[in-house]
Amino acid sequence: MQVQAYAAFRDLMNSPTLGTDLASPTSVFSNPAVTGLMSELRTTITQENEREMLAPMVEIIAKAADPLRACQAALLSGTMVEFGAQAAQFLPTLTNLLTRIGKAAAGQLLHPTQLEADLDARRAAKGVGLLLFAIMTQSARASAERMAARQQPLFLESLEALTLADQQGQLQALWYVNKLYKAYDGDMRILFPETKRGLHVRLAGVQNNFHLFSLLQAKLPDLTAFLGLPARPAGNAALHDFIMGNPFDESGLPVADAAQHTYGDFGLWENAKRGETSMQGFLAGDALCWTIPEIDGMPLLVVGLKPTFGSRSWDLAMFPPLHDALRTEWEVLKVIGGDEFSRLEQCVLQEL
Repeated sequence: MQVQAYAAFRDLMNSPTLGTDLASPTSVFSNPAVTGLMSELRTTITQENEREMLAPMVEIIAKAADPLRACQAALLSGTMVEFGAQAAQFLPTLTNLLTRIGKAAAGQLLHPTQLEADLDARRAAKGVGLLLFAIMTQSARASAERMAARQQPLFLESLEALTLADQQGQLQALWYVNKLYKAYDGDMRILFPETKRGLHVRLAGVQNNFHLFSLLQAKLPDLTAFLGLPARPAGNAALHDFIMGNPFDESGLPVADAAQHTYGDFGLWENAKRGETSMQGFLAGDALCWTIPEIDGMPLLVVGLKPTFGSRSWDLAMFPPLHDALRTEWEVLKVIGGDEFSRLEQCVLQEL
């Protein structure tokens, strides 16, 4: 099926932007070539033909010579995703575009010039805010592609350059994009020394250790039999939805989410074995999960079953929702016990 409106949109994207062209969502969506394409796509796309219908837009974003035009097309892709298209089709192209133009845009934000040689850099600086909005809305919906982008050093360098250059806070979506790419996505082991059992889990969208601790507390009632833990009552339903990024009933949330267990790294485990209660080894709750020590290239969290510092608690402000489309993902890949637990325990002790 041919989408006729792509012809006018492609002509627009192939035309160079002028110094008077605006870089705002309003200016993009007031262009007849954009509104015409969006209208036709919304009436012709089905679940079966979506990839085919949107492939030309992906190509236009990737090949647009003018950085501002590419960013305008990226913004349109974000809108199509908000209407229901799959973010995974677009996000790799958008993160590649930011890698390509991010440092040039950052340079212009820090040291604006009017030199002809810097024309593309000025266009990049003008359009990068639109691109960041599109990356924000799509990164919240595509965890696998978000994980892949985080493995690209040049993409992360572009984000860092923009963060350092945005001294006036012009790039409204940049804070959210940074938060999304600092959230934890990946595998983790969680060990319970007192029961000699553990979990190998796959996580996505975990903002910090407070979020991780709350997530673990929310999931433990369903895992007690596997882990040999004491039975636990079901948790607060509204709190569970909040933790997972689902729509939630605000009136049902508790005032504070009290800590039920001790969460720590290797040092805490060794202290406990010696009967000590030193603070050494406790994880900072507001730190990123990336700070949890690794064994075999994977973060390993040690969880004690006995409550410590009974008054210690945290409230939900420690990990507020970043985006209404972001979901926290939790998948138990396997339960750890027996020889594997003993091996991991020895690895931990060797690290101390």
